[in-house]
Amino acid sequence: MEKILVITYSGLSKNVNLLLCMAPPGLIGQDSNIVAWKVFAAIANQLGTIQATYTSRYAVGENQPDTDNRVEKSTFRELAKGQSADLIDGPNGPAWGPPMYTPDESIGFRNMTSSKRNMSVGIVRDRDPGSELAYEPTFAWTSVPARISVRVQLTPMLLCYANLDYKEKDIIRADINSNLIQTINLADLGQVSYWVLAEDPEGRYILSQAPDFSASNNVELSSALPSPLPRTLPDVRINYSLKLSWNSNIQDSDAEETIERIVATCNTKGLICRVDKGNHHDHAFDLTVFRKGLTAHRLSTTFASILLEDIDANWSVGEEIYINAASKDHKEGLELVAPKSLAWYYAK
Repeated sequence: MEKILVITYSGLSKNVNLLLCMAPPGLIGQDSNIVAWKVFAAIANQLGTIQATYTSRYAVGENQPDTDNRVEKSTFRELAKGQSADLIDGPNGPAWGPPMYTPDESIGFRNMTSSKRNMSVGIVRDRDPGSELAYEPTFAWTSVPARISVRVQLTPMLLCYANLDYKEKDIIRADINSNLIQTINLADLGQVSYWVLAEDPEGRYILSQAPDFSASNNVELSSALPSPLPRTLPDVRINYSLKLSWNSNIQDSDAEETIERIVATCNTKGLICRVDKGNHHDHAFDLTVFRKGLTAHRLSTTFASILLEDIDANWSVGEEIYINAASKDHKEGLELVAPKSLAWYYAK
C-alpha cells in the first residue's frame, strides 16, 4: 500500500511548522515513544505545496545512541506483517538475523545482544533507482534490555500537528495533543489525496481534504452564501478573480509562458480564463476564470489545483481575491465572498 498526501497552502499570516506522526501502535511489550516522521515548513504569505508518501513496507531498526533524543544512523531489517527479527552480536557489531514468523499480524524484534539497545520501528521506501532503501522511523524504544522482545500492531493512522519545535527523527516524549489539527486514516484514502492547510479568521490552523474533482458537479450553492442569492442558480456564471505576481527570479517572458500554460489548462478543464496584462510592468497579471453552472467552491478549488501545477515559491497570489455571480435574474452580479487567501477559500 502506498499513500501520497499532497498538501497546499497560501496566505498564512505566519510560518507554520507542520508535523506528521503515526498514531501509537498496539503494543505487546515495552512502551514506545512516537517519532517525528515528517516535518514541513509552510511559509507565510506564499503559495506552496508539500508532499508526504506513506508505504506499508515495514522495518525494525537498531539506532546508535544520541544525546539529542533522535533516531539516527539506524541499521534495519525490512519485515512483512506477521514477521519479527532478532538483533544479535556480530563480528562487526550488532546485526539483524533473518525474518521469523509471528503468531499474528504484528511485526516485532528481540534484543538478543549482550547489552541494552535503542530500537525502532518504521517504514521503508525506495529512493532513486539503484539507491539504497530509505528507512523512516515512526516509533522508538530506548535502552531495551537484553533478551527482551517487542511486538507491534501497526495501523495507518496519521496525526497532524501545527507549530511544534521538532525535527524529523526526533523522539517525542511530551504530550502534544493540544497542537493536533487533524487525524487521517490512510486506509480510507485513495493512492493520492489532496489537502489544504489554511488559517481561519481566529488564527487557528485547519487541515482539510480537498474535494474530489472527478465527482459530478451540481449547481447548488453552499447554504453559507449570503442572501439575496437563492440556493440554486441554474443559469449562474461564477467569476473568480485574483492577481498573480512573480519576483525577479523569473523573466517576464517566462512568466508569460507560465500564464499561457495556465490558460491552456483551464481550457482543457472546461474553464474560461481571461488575462489582463495591465500590470505587466509590476510583474503581475490579473486573472479571471469562469464557467457557467459550476459552484463557487468547485470553481475555486479546481482553479487552485491548476495554479499549483505551474507556479512555485517565486510566485505569489494577491489578496484581492473575489468571486461574484451573475445570471439572467441577477444582471449586475453579486459578490459572494472575499476570502483572506486562496487557500482559505479552498479550505471552505
